[in-house]
Amino acid sequence: MQALKASILALFIAVPTVASAAETVNPRNVDERFAIHRLHWSPSGETFIRWSAYNHDGYIAICGAYTVSKGSRTLTFTKRALLASRIKLNGKTVITNLSYFNDVPNQHLANELVGQSANCKVTTTPSSAAADGTFEYELDKDTFRM
Repeated sequence: MQALKASILALFIAVPTVASAAETVNPRNVDERFAIHRLHWSPSGETFIRWSAYNHDGYIAICGAYTVSKGSRTLTFTKRALLASRIKLNGKTVITNLSYFNDVPNQHLANELVGQSANCKVTTTPSSAAADGTFEYELDKDTFRM
């Protein structure tokens, strides 16, 4: 029985793991290739989001950063919205809960966050799936209340 336990343990150690959606990787700087998405909070302000997908060791990684205008109420709405957000590739969800996106001070809105750090997570979706694909940002709901 001990030999069986040892061989099972060795099997688990020897098998490489697949990247999970929870795996955080090094941040990337926002550049002009990052997609732009805006959330309007009437009358409380706006959220400006930049996000991008890239190949990380054969899997799709999603990076993002955001900033808000008009203070704490807008930030509260933004955090709720990011929890309810997802990125899709050809209609299929590759990652949910974008609350890991980097919160950037709003003075960087003037340059649309270019040069600011974007936090990244690796998905379990192989990069090959993106060859002829279209990525889209989707929000599960359109109303958030205090």
